[in-house]
Amino acid sequence: MWIQEKKPCWWGVVGLACAMVGVGCAPYVGPREPMDYPVFGLKVRTGIEKGQSEGSVPQGFSRPLSMNEIGLLQVTPDQPLMSDEVGIVSTDVLTGSFNANVASGSTLLMELRVRFRQEFNTTVPSEWTPWVRIAWAGKKPAAKQSLLDDRLGSVEIDELRLKRKTDRMQVRLRLESDDRNAVATVSRIDIPIANRYYGDVERGAEKIAPIDIPVPFRSQKTSDGSLSGRLCSPTSVAMVLAYYGVDATVEEVAKKCYDPEYDIYGNWPRNIQAAYEFGVPGSLVRMQSWREVGKILETGQPLIISIRAERGELRGAPYDATEGHLIVLRGMDEFGNLIVNDPACGTAEDGKRAYRRSDLTKVWLKATNGTAYLLGTPEMVQKARYRWNKEQNTSAERGR
Repeated sequence: MWIQEKKPCWWGVVGLACAMVGVGCAPYVGPREPMDYPVFGLKVRTGIEKGQSEGSVPQGFSRPLSMNEIGLLQVTPDQPLMSDEVGIVSTDVLTGSFNANVASGSTLLMELRVRFRQEFNTTVPSEWTPWVRIAWAGKKPAAKQSLLDDRLGSVEIDELRLKRKTDRMQVRLRLESDDRNAVATVSRIDIPIANRYYGDVERGAEKIAPIDIPVPFRSQKTSDGSLSGRLCSPTSVAMVLAYYGVDATVEEVAKKCYDPEYDIYGNWPRNIQAAYEFGVPGSLVRMQSWREVGKILETGQPLIISIRAERGELRGAPYDATEGHLIVLRGMDEFGNLIVNDPACGTAEDGKRAYRRSDLTKVWLKATNGTAYLLGTPEMVQKARYRWNKEQNTSAERGR
């Protein structure tokens, strides 16, 4: 449900889509339908923020959302949007992303707040935490990142880390602009829920058929040596954009990904938004098992995965350890190893690598809760496959 101030427009409102997996919760991300776990969407509600008491009209519209079933949210400086209170599977880590078109000179903010789980034998709900920003697009925000009381948790750039479990949350969209007629249009919102419980992450791994998605390689070792070690995320995005036929340099992508508040290029939601601004929609996701990963790879859709490795944990990598790095997961070989493009390498020959599944289980699925960028639509995947098959056939004919 969404609560919208002033002129309500129910047909242009979309909720959040989540899919429950074990004790965790992640957004519906699979390009293949149907998935074998339940998907639920939020009902649409129009009205006002303050207590929903004046003109709040439930529309009775409820259905699962997929990547191609997204309406549009319009946000103006005088018309913020807020979701209804959402029940989620208990978690202590929250993040999010969106795809949005933002008026020039304006800033779109996505904020979260939570209620903590009720104590045993207590019926009185806890108070809401303050709103905290987890994503933005457009002009740099006027205010610095809001912080939580240390007793509640902390905001780590693009991730809300709580000291206690929460099972209730709300999302708010606000537009900051000097132009009162400015508009931001949001076509997708994702709040991937992670619970620090790893479960059976190996579930279904043996059923993944060998596949190698032809994602072109790009290196983060650009002409500007001072930036080379900081561009793994935009470089990985540039690779996947190239797979979808978008010719963008690493430097061009990095410019859109840059977070001036923290002076970094690896802000997760900003990278998702950057891809969208190049014409490729996407979402921030949290993968729960190799079975889920396999369902995506077998459709021809690569993943950009966020890893964190202690010394020696990722065997065969061009680095001993990393506090944070992003690589492109493009397939699996016949031995069960994962095929990746690692932007830390300098050439395509060196950059295409095979990492052991057990290592990526540790440094990705567990270390970062399976955080990944899922870019593109099924239609884009089909076009990419057609284009690459055509190029391969042309090359084969020339070789005769």
